[in-house]
Order: sequence, then structure tokens, then C-alpha cells
Amino acid sequence: MGRTAFIRSFGVVPVVRGAIVAALCITMSAVIRECSSWEQYVEQYNRQFFQKRLGFDPMITIYRDDQNVDRIASDSCTVYCHGWGENQTAVNLRRRWSLLPGTVVGFNFPDAVSSPNEIRAVACKSSFAQENDCRTLTAVLKLLDEADCYAIHLVGYSRGGGTVANTIARLKQYEKYRKFFKKLGISHAQAESILTRIHRGTVVLDCPLLSMQIILRYHFPNPVEYFMWSYICTPCATHFKYAAWKDQAIDAAPYLKDFNLLVHFQNRDNVVTNLLDAAFYRTIQAPTTHVLFADDGGHYHKGQTLAPALHAFRKMYGGPHYNDTGFLEAGAHILTDSQPREEETEQYFKQYLV
Repeated sequence: MGRTAFIRSFGVVPVVRGAIVAALCITMSAVIRECSSWEQYVEQYNRQFFQKRLGFDPMITIYRDDQNVDRIASDSCTVYCHGWGENQTAVNLRRRWSLLPGTVVGFNFPDAVSSPNEIRAVACKSSFAQENDCRTLTAVLKLLDEADCYAIHLVGYSRGGGTVANTIARLKQYEKYRKFFKKLGISHAQAESILTRIHRGTVVLDCPLLSMQIILRYHFPNPVEYFMWSYICTPCATHFKYAAWKDQAIDAAPYLKDFNLLVHFQNRDNVVTNLLDAAFYRTIQAPTTHVLFADDGGHYHKGQTLAPALHAFRKMYGGPHYNDTGFLEAGAHILTDSQPREEETEQYFKQYLV
């Protein structure tokens, strides 16, 4: 109900009551404006900066809080990193699957497409979670840091998950990637500030791309074909934006252990494969990391198992989630049942990742 409709609903009322109602409405509006100040800053982002530093406009968009969410902190947001072969509008689809509660910041990677028919045309812009993708995500995080968004929740699907992992690893190795950050105008202090905001939030890796090398080896088991696709065909197709010796999320795993982390693997994932899941899990084991194994149709799942688990995970660490007792209890059970005991890890992976 808007302010005018609210006042009109009182009918003919004393002037004093009307004044009080008006004052309350103005106060509430001021509070809302204050809570969403980071949103206003983001919506007015400097497109020229992104054009200059990235070579394109990632079309940063805010998808507002949906009505069923327990919005614990209005100064937090979820940054969604889309997969390969799609664009940021995947936020709408994943919202229908209850996978993105809260206010979401979406953006496009350089190779974003609006239909599968465009994939071949933009292949030259792909880096498969390497430098170009990390640069785009880092620029968005820089914007949110400057907007003073208190807590940042990261969600990455497939290539987006690999990009989240590799970007965090770069942020934690500022000196090694100093040139990369300097081109974006990011100081060591700002990199630390971005990491602090991510620490206040959560990180969800949904069927993450852990290594393009492993994917190519899986699809091209013949040694000659593998060599051709890994070291010649794929780099050439991407105009050398991808390189076999550069960022691979499996190598970023040690840098993720101190975050509130949920990793979701799908059984029989024939896109990013399950070949590195066991090694990744063993590396990220820590008190605040959680792994979820599900069998909901593979890589292109609809979040049947992930959705309730994600909300229970978010509640655990103070993030936006559905305030539905049954939904949260189901998610809590899923999280608990999905955690293998350390001594049973190998057998667990043999059972779930056949």
C-alpha cells in the first residue's frame, strides 16, 4: 500500500492523526532509502569505467528482494555468477527454483548469450573461469565495496562457480596478481576490504567448473585428441583467453577454507565431470565448509536438493533465506546427511560419484 492509499484508507480523520501518519510514512521512507543506499549507488554505476577496464558493459542489474525472504540484513546482497552459454537473466529462473533468496546483483560475463545459437559466435570471448571472467567479477565486487554493501554472498554456477573460486584465490594473493588488480584500480587495502565483506556473507559453488583440463581429458580420452583440444584448439577458439597453465579452480581450493562455504556436486555430472570432486572436497574441509551431494539429473538440475539445503546453510550463517520452518528443517537434515565422516570419505565418493 502506498503512502497516499494508506492515508486515504482512514477516510476523514483529524488533522493531527493525518500529520502523524504522514510523519511515520516519511520516516519509514527515509529508513528504506538509508538501507538501500548501496543499491542506489550500484544502479548508477559508471558504465564508462567498465567499458574502459573490461572492454564491455556487464549490464549490472539489481533483482529486488522477493516477498518470502527473511531479510536479515538490508545491507547485504547476493552476487550471482552465471554459467557458460547463458546470461544474468538466469537469476529469474533460479529464483523460481528457490535458489537465490534476497536481493541479487546480476551481471554478464564477456561471453554472455541470450540463446544457444549465439554460443559459437562468442566463443572467442570465453576464458572459462580464467582471467577475463575473474576481471569482470572483481570489477563488480569493487563496485559493491565502494557502495559499502556490508556483506556479500557469492553464488556461482558451473563456470560461474569456477570464477568465484579463482577470484577469491587472486584476492588472497594480491602481490602475485598486483598487475591484474592495478589495471582495475584496486589497492591491497581494497582487496582486503572485499574479502572482509565476503567473509561476512557466504559462498555457494553449484556444480563448479574445477578444471577445463579435466573436462577435456574426460571428453577426449585419446592422448593426441586431448593434447590438440587442450593446447591448440581451445586456446585458439578463445583467442588465447584460455590457457591450460592458468587459473583452475581445483588449485584455488586451499584459499576457500576460511569462508562460509557450501559446495554442491551432482552425481553423474557429464559436463564438468566428477573426477576432481573428491580431491576438491578433501582440500576444502574446515569447520565452516559444507559439501552437498545430490542426484537430481546431473549438471542441469533444478535445485530439488540444493534449494532447502541452501536456505538452511544461509540461516546458519546469517544470510537471506526463506522463513519456512518445514523447508529449513528439511534443508538442515540434507546438510547433515550429506557430510561424510573423514574416515569414510573414499567410500563415500565411490558410492555417490560413480
